Amino acid sequence: MTRDGGRALPLRLLLADDSAGFLAALCAYLLDYPQVAVVGTAASGEQAIALSERLAPDVVVMDLAMPGIGGIEATRDLKTRARAPTVLVLTLDARESMRRAALEAGADFFVAKDRLHEDFPAVLAQLENGKNGVRS
Repeated sequence: MTRDGGRALPLRLLLADDSAGFLAALCAYLLDYPQVAVVGTAASGEQAIALSERLAPDVVVMDLAMPGIGGIEATRDLKTRARAPTVLVLTLDARESMRRAALEAGADFFVAKDRLHEDFPAVLAQLENGKNGVRS
């Protein structure tokens, strides 16, 4: 992705998941992708919204099942903002009804956690090209 006068910059990611272990594993996994930079982590939808306002990430990687405001409601809130980030839903619950709910809330991508290794490279390529589209 090019920004800032055409200079290639990494995509700034905010990760939201209530599992500290999963967040640590996801951060480690993303180290293999120099075109992304993790700028923050959140353990709830409320934290994701607050950090998104403060950090202005390009992409929020959002779990659906979190305490308090869940991923669907947090996505809906983020997408109403003037500088709405791209939202990549990354969830264990990959039922079609959840995919549909994420899409209706404004999610740009939908990936099942058990398909991260298979699907993330293609999602990243689309993000780098400035394209969005819900993927399963």
